[in-house]
Amino acid sequence: TDKNTDLRLRAEMSSKYKAEYFISIHTNYYEKITSGFEIYINDSKYAKRLAKSVGQEFELLNYSTNRGIKGGTHLRVLRLNQVPSILIELGFINSDDLDYLIDETKLEILCQSISKGIIERVK
Repeated sequence: TDKNTDLRLRAEMSSKYKAEYFISIHTNYYEKITSGFEIYINDSKYAKRLAKSVGQEFELLNYSTNRGIKGGTHLRVLRLNQVPSILIELGFINSDDLDYLIDETKLEILCQSISKGIIERVK
């Protein structure tokens, strides 16, 4: 997204354009070496189902540790959203996850897995 678009406006846009879901994709960093993907959700049973579906697709790739689905109401973009919302942390850039995240072919596979998880959820 445009880095000038603040978090409140992103949440407003998802409502304005009647989004069914809001999905935000990131990479993570932590001072200590750690790895894994994790998915944060807002307070919506539909967000939890979507996160579970995407997480299952990631697990099929076996590229990193599943750090789980976590409550994300402390994250402004999730808290402000009215629609089911997830924030996906693909992995840690200061770990072996980076090898997967910088490989264009593998990153494409990750994107396809996100798509499959969404499609599976909305069937």
